[in-house]
Amino acid sequence: MLRPELVKRLVDRWDHPTIVAMALTGSHARGDAVARSDVDLWRFARDLQEKQLAVEVHDDHLISITTTTIEACRRELLLPAKAIWAVTGLRQARVLVDRGGVLQGLIQQARDFRWEQLEDSARAYASRTLAELAEEAQKVMSGLSRGDHGRAAYGTLGLFLGLTEVMAVSKGVLIETENSYFEQVQDAVGICSPWTLQHRLAGGLRETPGQTVESRGLAALALYLLTADQMSPASPEDARVIAWVRDSIRAFLGAGPGVPCEGTAAR
Repeated sequence: MLRPELVKRLVDRWDHPTIVAMALTGSHARGDAVARSDVDLWRFARDLQEKQLAVEVHDDHLISITTTTIEACRRELLLPAKAIWAVTGLRQARVLVDRGGVLQGLIQQARDFRWEQLEDSARAYASRTLAELAEEAQKVMSGLSRGDHGRAAYGTLGLFLGLTEVMAVSKGVLIETENSYFEQVQDAVGICSPWTLQHRLAGGLRETPGQTVESRGLAALALYLLTADQMSPASPEDARVIAWVRDSIRAFLGAGPGVPCEGTAAR
């Protein structure tokens, strides 16, 4: 629990004539902060060219300060990949300063938000992102083929994070906190599903004896196939790229002795 005097000091420190509103978000706004939880402070400026970020330490608390605008946050509510984070963050916000009630209006907009209004754009975004992850899949296959662990690990990380976002957007998962992000997406797909198994293996979220760069890379490739199985491409261009990646991965997984097939990688 933040001491009131610290909150006041933060407001005094970061308030300014150009600021129209300030709020706490994250665990300290929700009331579930634990030791080492950072303090998330949002500032809303009248006018700003781009979002600004800063960090400070006060009373042994790490303070993360985000400066944006009300209009920028409103736009985020219209963008699927932004909305999955913004909606819950605004709903949980604890208002500290609100000149003219502009922040309360934004929070009400978040409370009134319905995912159905973004379904078409969410499908298009997920489809395009899945196609664009072709490059990461190629990195994994190239790295594993050449024994280049750096290339394979980088591609695996890109696939893991990218495919998590693809599924979050396609399922309309509103993220409660970044700490629950992976688990929420897994729950949306199915906690005992093959997708969740490969997601855990690719991300190192499941402790497995003998886990290697190769085993995680193979799991990431299987994860791509399982994600594509649940997607309907939004355009012929996306469909062609996704089909090409799927064929490439299937050929790769069946290319050598001991290389697991789709849905069975690195069990």
